[in-house]
Amino acid sequence: MQRMTFIVFVFLFPAWCFGQVDSSAVQSADTFLDGIKLGYTPEGKNMISKNAWFTDKQYPLCSEISTTADRMFSTDNPHIEGYQKLLQITQITETGNPKNKKYLLISYKDTVSGQWKIFDLRESTDTELEAFIACKDPDIQVIAGDEVLQSAQYNYFQCGYWSAMTGKLLKSEEAFQKALELNKQDSDKHISQSDLENYLKVIRKITGR
Repeated sequence: MQRMTFIVFVFLFPAWCFGQVDSSAVQSADTFLDGIKLGYTPEGKNMISKNAWFTDKQYPLCSEISTTADRMFSTDNPHIEGYQKLLQITQITETGNPKNKKYLLISYKDTVSGQWKIFDLRESTDTELEAFIACKDPDIQVIAGDEVLQSAQYNYFQCGYWSAMTGKLLKSEEAFQKALELNKQDSDKHISQSDLENYLKVIRKITGR
């Protein structure tokens, strides 16, 4: 019975336990996380900015970070892989009390410079499910009276973001492009034109388009 249990374990978790990872991706992620631990000090900000696609994002303040698992993952482009890291983070709350949370880090390589950069660090979630929900009906707006609570361009932005988090880079680029076009016609106060342009620019640097 113990032998059978071991065999099942191997086949269920091959990518996480035995897959080869790109050492440059690991180094970039670790430097980024060291910067996170330094908080908003000049040194910490510098370490983050050199290893992240979006340098103006706010990341959690934390005292401890440990890696649960990491792996390379396939994308819809056969020539591009992403790097995924599951983390246990001891986050510092506003009251000063530590709180343990599970986080997910996703990174991609810049096709121009060859450098790995973090696409996002966020609380761990089912990215495939989030992408499915975000991309299911992006044209459907949420409206209350005369106010648009959730616009189509915001929906397309969410679709683009979650598609990138799951390795669907072509779909991500198409969604960001659509969000940008819609926002030019009727701007959404919840998302800026510059943010949309930046996300689209990043995806194109990742894909080399």
